[in-house]
Amino acid sequence: MSTAILSRPPGLIFGHKKRSSFQSWRPSVSIRLLSSAQLQRKRILTSSTKSTPILSAETTLFSMPRSVSRLAVEVAVENREAQEAFEDDMEARMEELIREGRARTAERDWAVRGWHGADWERQRAEQAWDGAERARQREEQTRREAEQQLEDAEFERDNAEQGLVEAEEHIIVVTGQNEDLRLQIEEGRADFQVLADHCLALNRERTALHAQARAQQQTIRDIEARLLESDRRNQQLTLALAAARQEETVIKHEPQED
Repeated sequence: MSTAILSRPPGLIFGHKKRSSFQSWRPSVSIRLLSSAQLQRKRILTSSTKSTPILSAETTLFSMPRSVSRLAVEVAVENREAQEAFEDDMEARMEELIREGRARTAERDWAVRGWHGADWERQRAEQAWDGAERARQREEQTRREAEQQLEDAEFERDNAEQGLVEAEEHIIVVTGQNEDLRLQIEEGRADFQVLADHCLALNRERTALHAQARAQQQTIRDIEARLLESDRRNQQLTLALAAARQEETVIKHEPQED
């Protein structure tokens, strides 16, 4: 790795740079990264030949539901294949870097004036290596998160089973309450029928009272008309009486003839 970093990039001759060839030289570092979703599925179990298994299918198949057990086995197989492919890819990339470093070591002595360019490339390679290390740390973190998610899923499953038992007990209680409510509804229907009959009787009485009230209103209007007629006649009689009295007064004050 160090020989590849100190080697001369093509195009550096006596400190002068050829732009096209210098910019085209880069360490061939290519690391395949898996997405977080793939890591969550593939890092639950590690390879049994290269590391200690984190989760054994034989110890968990009987403690999990059938669908979860089947998923765990599938995820373990996918994880093992992904882990092997990742390690093979890393070994191939490292071998490629080593070969390139050895090829460039022969040109290192006469490229002293191009040291600054090589140092810049060394920093780029270190950055790439740091990126690969950070990716590995992210994979480790993702694996731990997957384990925590599995524990959380088992805890939620236990809570769901407990909730199912409590729901069954609640159903039994609610069934008894529903029977009581049904009886109360039957009683309420009987009471409602009585009230309905009573309301019909009250409606009939109200209709009869409305008819009687209309007849009484008509009688009142007739009486009012008669009273008006009587008032008119009384007024006429009063006027006639006043005229008669006035005439009588006039007659009394006239001189009597001998």
